[in-house]
Amino acid sequence: MLFENKVGKIISTLYFINLFLYLLFGRPYSGLYISTFRLGELIIGFFLILNLLILFLPTRYLKTNINFDNKILYLYKLIILSFFIILFINDGSLTNLYSFKSSSYIWMTGALIFSGFLVENIFKKKNIFVLVMFYLVYQFSTIHYPVSIINFFETYSDKFDFQKGSDLLIIYVVSILFIQRNLKNKFTSFSIFLASSAILLPLFLYKSKGAFLPAILFILYYLYLSRNIITKDLIKTLGISLVSLILFIVSTFEVYGNLNFKKMGMDGYSSTEELTQLFTINELDKGLTAITSEKNTDKFFLSFFIMDGRLYSREMMANWRLEIWQDILRDLNNDNRFLRGFGYNEIIPAMDLVHRRGTDGTNENPHNFIFYILARGGIIQLLLFAAFYIQLLLFYYRKYKNLNILIYFIPILTTSLFDASMESIRFPLIFYSFLSYFMMYSVFGENLLMADKNE
Repeated sequence: MLFENKVGKIISTLYFINLFLYLLFGRPYSGLYISTFRLGELIIGFFLILNLLILFLPTRYLKTNINFDNKILYLYKLIILSFFIILFINDGSLTNLYSFKSSSYIWMTGALIFSGFLVENIFKKKNIFVLVMFYLVYQFSTIHYPVSIINFFETYSDKFDFQKGSDLLIIYVVSILFIQRNLKNKFTSFSIFLASSAILLPLFLYKSKGAFLPAILFILYYLYLSRNIITKDLIKTLGISLVSLILFIVSTFEVYGNLNFKKMGMDGYSSTEELTQLFTINELDKGLTAITSEKNTDKFFLSFFIMDGRLYSREMMANWRLEIWQDILRDLNNDNRFLRGFGYNEIIPAMDLVHRRGTDGTNENPHNFIFYILARGGIIQLLLFAAFYIQLLLFYYRKYKNLNILIYFIPILTTSLFDASMESIRFPLIFYSFLSYFMMYSVFGENLLMADKNE
């Protein structure tokens, strides 16, 4: 097979290192300058060339180790071809680099095919490696981000930014599923899942509703799939649940800021009574209330109302998104562009307003994967992507006789309905790379639902 020689192993190693650095540092890593180009721009250029090869190569050369069927490959070729058709009918230009930047969600899908050739070399049983990454991301996001790393990215990257909620979500999902798939003892992997979820839930709640809600869906789905493991040994399950509850409380105080005594305004404690005051139910309630209030999560669900035929929300960021999405539909309808979209030449008209461009004036994304595809490529391209994902699900079902891959799809695609994630470099690179792994080896180990008697 292609890439199975020494050169292939070197490429696989470099790909894994790049993937790991994206998992760890996110956006700042993508902005590192290499000569006059940023790393993210070079990656788009690489996948652009790869996609052109995919478009013209016969499908027999694109089977990869996963052996995708022809329906998936032909649909993907049609998605690539749709870019050029839409660019042409919207009077676009192949010499305008913005056209390739605004269509990165197409080119980055090539990571599924490319990593499919490398999957056996990229993903080894690196559970400890993933756990270390998991810990470092949490530490950097909540406890202490090293000043030296901040200074490095401020010097050599176009910007420094902490991991977004959607980035943390995909790190959480791929780490948990990768560990579950590779650990032989399924109760150990289940324990890691419970403990990790308890630690990260307060962080998701604080960071973003668009990350918190998909995390809840993932947790519920995981618990459902693990039902036999849970019932097999209730005592052990209750024990790890108690430990996870303690971790949840500690994490809440850490995210809230009270674990380092900032919120109570105290430099130290003179007695055990004063120290334990920190961990009272009242203080926990304060912490959770403060975290939910940070993103108005407590007001979100009851905030929607209809007026003059439009949907609004009393929560500011939800209303910001609703206005944009409805304006996109209005503009597409008024300009008769539902079929072909607005193309890739310029900013989406609904985003070409000062108050929608963000604090730094650079945002041009409606924070919704569906509306972004619709605005750029019209209903035809949106249907092509929908058919592509459906065929991936059907391929998985035919191969493993279940749809457990949904535990990966649902949270990732759900967070992409509320954030500019799939239109970036890092998020789709991680998503499609690990999707190739789960397509190759399945999401869960074969013994999960059967609760292996030997474990």
